[in-house]
Amino acid sequence: DIRHEATHKGIPCLERLEMAARCALSWLEEKYWSPQNLCLERGEERVREGLVGYLAVQERLREMRNHGKKTNKTEIAHCVEQIGSWSRYELRLLPGIMLESLQRSSFHFPLWKPLLIQLHKTKPNVVAHLLYTLCKHYSSNSQHRQHIASFILSLISDDLFSEHCKAQHSLYVETLLRSVNDMDTRSLCGDILNHCSDKLNSTYRQLNKLICIAKSAGTVDSTSDLDIAKQVDTMKDTLKALEEKSKERSKKKARFEKCSSAVWESLPLGSTPEDIFPPLELDSIAREENTEDSQPGDDSDYLNEIENNISVEVDHLKTLRDSKYFTKQRLEELAASVHVFDNPDSYC
Repeated sequence: DIRHEATHKGIPCLERLEMAARCALSWLEEKYWSPQNLCLERGEERVREGLVGYLAVQERLREMRNHGKKTNKTEIAHCVEQIGSWSRYELRLLPGIMLESLQRSSFHFPLWKPLLIQLHKTKPNVVAHLLYTLCKHYSSNSQHRQHIASFILSLISDDLFSEHCKAQHSLYVETLLRSVNDMDTRSLCGDILNHCSDKLNSTYRQLNKLICIAKSAGTVDSTSDLDIAKQVDTMKDTLKALEEKSKERSKKKARFEKCSSAVWESLPLGSTPEDIFPPLELDSIAREENTEDSQPGDDSDYLNEIENNISVEVDHLKTLRDSKYFTKQRLEELAASVHVFDNPDSYC
């Protein structure tokens, strides 16, 4: 009615809307929230009662074995099947409530093995959740740390570490590493990573290598003097090989080398001090020097002589351009030998 009134008429007053909201919340409480809460409470009670019944059956069977009586496994199998038929919510509660029972039973793995095998076959995600719960409790409680580690290793050794567990390896390792960084914790992380080596990325593969190195380092004290001597000899051989390799690399010519200015000053342009090619010495150009002070007979002969001298200089410069190296001293000689006119206009 309020919706119809708000759509086709005016907006209802605030008091009427508050009354309608309280009515709607009461209806949700009665029809949904209370039945769901009751179902959740019954589910938790059912999980606790089921685990208590399972432990009672296991205790009775253990007493029968101690007295030499034959045991009937159908009873425990029926109890395990009932637990496996629980709802999804009840199975979600199982790891947390099971942890409480594990603490009371001192984490005795054979006591829980039939149930874990059945869960591994039918509900492997429950075993994966149980492993995470154990790792979290390992990090937060030092009292049962050794028992939890033994329980996890028993799960792994009995092939109960399913693909669901392998997919959560990073979560397990990160949770464990939040605890005390001791050898037991690193060893447990290494066992988990080794069992799911095919699922590891590069980061966790490197972490597994570091854990293996830490394990081997922890056993150095137990080695004999002969083993230590062999390790020293091996290390010496390794250092010698590295030194020889370094010498071989140093023999190779470097692309850039540092040199003082005094060394570079007498070098041909474009070459280096370690250059294997010798500088190209340019042949001196034969040039007849006119030692007489007499002037040429006429201007035409003198111009022909100048033309010949210019052609010689041009050829020389071409040779200089095509050459690979020439020294600073040679440049100075060439600059001094170039013919310079005192009065170029008088010959034009």
